[in-house]
Amino acid sequence: MHVQGTVTGAFKAMTWQFLQQKRPFTQFMNRQSSIHRLHFRPTEYKKRNVLQGSSSKVYKAICKISQEVVILKAYVKQRLHEIHHVQIMREISIHSNMCHPNIISFFGSFEDDDYYYIVEEYAESGDLFDIIRAQKALLPEHRVVNLVAVPLLQALDYVHQEV
Repeated sequence: MHVQGTVTGAFKAMTWQFLQQKRPFTQFMNRQSSIHRLHFRPTEYKKRNVLQGSSSKVYKAICKISQEVVILKAYVKQRLHEIHHVQIMREISIHSNMCHPNIISFFGSFEDDDYYYIVEEYAESGDLFDIIRAQKALLPEHRVVNLVAVPLLQALDYVHQEV
């Protein structure tokens, strides 16, 4: 299995290159990441399948070298429509520049012959559905505002300022 990529700070140029010349995207590492060494090969992760769709898989993964728990999103290239390749590049381009406490951290991206991979922060606390399920009842309005609405609006405001 061949993994392509080099670390680069010129990610936007790389995306432009991909869009214009149909070249594969290169490995990218978000400088904000807590991963200290680049571990961007599928074999460097111990994976457990979390979700699976028709063209992608999401894994909870542990880096075998750093022991960091991450989410590894794997997109099957062969099953992607041409527009999806562009949308993945756009996701990487936007998410790699985000750094906000209410937005999952982007750690990096890489590809091999069969997949595009995105490495992201694992949300150990779960998601809103986990909180609602644990409550076994509807949340009071003030909790919904503080737990959902305010953080969501803060993240949305940040994204609109950055993009």
